[in-house]
Amino acid sequence: MKNTIKMIGFAVIIAAIVFSMAGCVVEEPEDEGPYPLNGTITISPSTDVITGTELTATYSGYEDVSYQWKKGDANVGTNVNKYTPTEAGSYTVTVSAEGYLPKTSAAVNVTAPLPTLEGTWVTEVNEYFTMEMKLNNGSFEVTVISLTNDARMPDHRGTYTTNNGKITLTKTHVYGGGLSGGLAFNLQMTMYLTGAVSLDLETWYTKVEIKTIVDAATPGNALHPELTAEEAYAAVIETLDSLFQESTSGYTLSGNTLTLTSEDEDGEITTQIYTRLETFSSIASLNTWLSAQPSNTAATAYAVWLNVANFGGASNASGTVGKTLIDNRRYVSLNLSGSTFTQIANNAFEQCEYLTGVTIGNGVTSIGESAFSYCINLTGVTIGNKVASIGDNAFENCDSLTSITIPNSVKDIGISAFENCDALTSVTLPDNEDFEIIYGRTFYGCGGLASITIPDSVKSIGNSAFYGCASLTSVTIPSSVTGIDPLAFSGCINLTSVKFEGSVSSWSANSSNAFYGDLRDKFATAGTGGPGTYTTDSPVGANSVWTKKP
Repeated sequence: MKNTIKMIGFAVIIAAIVFSMAGCVVEEPEDEGPYPLNGTITISPSTDVITGTELTATYSGYEDVSYQWKKGDANVGTNVNKYTPTEAGSYTVTVSAEGYLPKTSAAVNVTAPLPTLEGTWVTEVNEYFTMEMKLNNGSFEVTVISLTNDARMPDHRGTYTTNNGKITLTKTHVYGGGLSGGLAFNLQMTMYLTGAVSLDLETWYTKVEIKTIVDAATPGNALHPELTAEEAYAAVIETLDSLFQESTSGYTLSGNTLTLTSEDEDGEITTQIYTRLETFSSIASLNTWLSAQPSNTAATAYAVWLNVANFGGASNASGTVGKTLIDNRRYVSLNLSGSTFTQIANNAFEQCEYLTGVTIGNGVTSIGESAFSYCINLTGVTIGNKVASIGDNAFENCDSLTSITIPNSVKDIGISAFENCDALTSVTLPDNEDFEIIYGRTFYGCGGLASITIPDSVKSIGNSAFYGCASLTSVTIPSSVTGIDPLAFSGCINLTSVKFEGSVSSWSANSSNAFYGDLRDKFATAGTGGPGTYTTDSPVGANSVWTKKP
């Protein structure tokens, strides 16, 4: 009995304890945050974004958030949901709210905009042709321009318009110029240009095919390789082949220089370099444009095409082209091919230190005295094929001029025309029967001139014509030369070989010093002198002894 009572007592106690514990609710510790944000954060636009595009951040949750934009790890912008990046890079935005964990968007890549390629670009293909390429939004225009008056090589002009498509232009050209009946052929250019609308030029290629070639004297007959006419158009074929190749291409743009790098299916890489042209129809418009351009260097000269009828005058006269270049102090390469004036005035560009290159069109017949003298940064000159005379001192002291080709149309080159052009290494003189005199001091002080070919039309070489041409090592005096004046080749300290192809019948007074040493006397010695090649040791000086080679 007692045991039963004890058992009941224990049960009551246990039940009381259980009941007591059941009445006690055990509370978990309160979560004090921070809590995750409820929504998502995105940026739009998120693809193909360029600098200058406004970015908008959108948060989809209900929390009151603030915004922090970042470029990489750096904070940018202010506490707003919009930001306009001015630099290329990777951008994110982070939203945060009190008591919540911040949340960051996916990164948006911002790039610099594609450089504008709109405009006219020009490249020199070879000695026969240059090519212009005009780009506008959605169009592509090509002009291949002949640099020679050879009738067998006319201009090839065509306009190609595409919107990521393909166009084909077929033209017929007839070549004359000494060929029997001329040479005709059909030229088919098929242009492929992808990305033309955006002008990114990331992939582009062109093809040129010579479809049919016929001898115009016997229309319909195919041109055979053995015909001499093939040689006449060989330069054209070579030009077109080098211009247009099937390839994939990339480009770089630096200032006004566009470089297209192509790799064909054989892995051969070629590079074409174009210069952007700016075209003006008045000197005033050129002046306005130049004054608005940033300062540049000779290496980044602005390529300018000037098409005017009235050139103006000397470079010290207001309103002239020369004065415009001097006053604006911007380096310019000037193309005058489209201008209609016929003369380059005396002193036209004198002391234009900002002129780096000039192309003189085929309408110009004369280049005046001191026209380009002291253009110390002038590196290239192209002279049109109608120029008949180059005035005294025309290119004197053009310190940077390295080479020049004087067309066969030129009959007269004035005194000191190229005096002290000390960087000049190569000169091609005109080859025509009217070019008879190399006047005094024409190449005086041209220390870099390493070779010169004197045409067989020349009859007289003037006083100090080649004085001080220290790099000249040999020269041939053609049989047409009958007179050599004093000091003509004096100061040519490395001239160790002189070939006389004929008898110089007239030596001016004191012309014994036309060459250093005793060359004149050796040449004039009866029986042992006369035509032949004479040599001496370097350095050549007043006491040099010359020997006639057997």
